[in-house]
Amino acid sequence: MRTSVDSELYISGAEVLLKGEFPKGRELFYISYMAVLAVITFIGFTPDVVIYIHFIAAVIAIFCTYQLARKLTENSFIALSAPLLYILWFKFQQWNLIVYTDALFSHMVVISIYALTQSKKPSSKAGAYVLILFTSFLRPTGLGLLFSVILYELSENLRANSFSSKQKIEVSMLSIGLLLISLNYILKDFIDSFINSYQAAEIIYPKIKLIIEKPEFLHIPEKNKQPLMRLMLFILYNPLYFFKISLVKGLLFLGHIKPYYSLMHNIFIGAFLYPLYFLALKGYLFMKNGSLKTLLISFIMFQLLIVSFTSENWDGRFLLPILPLIFILAANGISAYLQKDLLKDETFPR
Repeated sequence: MRTSVDSELYISGAEVLLKGEFPKGRELFYISYMAVLAVITFIGFTPDVVIYIHFIAAVIAIFCTYQLARKLTENSFIALSAPLLYILWFKFQQWNLIVYTDALFSHMVVISIYALTQSKKPSSKAGAYVLILFTSFLRPTGLGLLFSVILYELSENLRANSFSSKQKIEVSMLSIGLLLISLNYILKDFIDSFINSYQAAEIIYPKIKLIIEKPEFLHIPEKNKQPLMRLMLFILYNPLYFFKISLVKGLLFLGHIKPYYSLMHNIFIGAFLYPLYFLALKGYLFMKNGSLKTLLISFIMFQLLIVSFTSENWDGRFLLPILPLIFILAANGISAYLQKDLLKDETFPR
């Protein structure tokens, strides 16, 4: 078991919960993880027992990954590629051993999506929503799951024609409004560090610069404005700089290679991930389920935009939550390439 800087934040937050108090500020967005640690401590175990929960969630997530891939590919054999990739990406196993939210969040995203897509009755749908809420408050970027689920439900209702045109507009406006309010609330505790990172031309946290230099004149919005407004004004005042630095961060996030990794480490990353991205894109274009397609791509894009607008972390852990979905889409991409031959063969296993 390993701990790091943020581990102390989660453990101290769990102690606050055990005192009957409620976390405040940025700690609120980790409350699900703190609650897990609080339960573990209340029972009488030490916080490091959470790593066993990580591994249990990983096993369930691997099963859910297979089931989701099987649903997309309609082929049991090809669907096995998704959980196999999940197991082969060794960094999941590394983060399972650390008292951090990233591993559990990544596993729970897949479990929540599977529960949602499998729920048919009101009771099972309610259970799926509980899982989604729990997952959404494991870490701040969990908001992306909530947003994606809202889009999924909207898509499902639109397909079922259960909304009138007026209701569609009203629900869409309400969803956008809630998203903006939520983003503004989340940014309250992070906006200053974001602005500081732009001023330092930070690409990789902490304070690592690459390629992009800060322009001679940088317009910084006043601190008395709302957090989301400050971010929007910064983009408006410095569009070229913001576009360039965000593009580099986004490419680095997906590319995952780092200048301080060993050559063999970077070669492994490129050989493993880059073909999968190609297959995932093919799998996304080949998808027939429009609602699930919306859910998967909106979650991936949300995580990409969050990193592009802020900073990539030095250890690359922000990529973890989208990889299981990439594996699922890649399996569908394999299916797209093979269906003309293998899927028409009656002897091929289904």
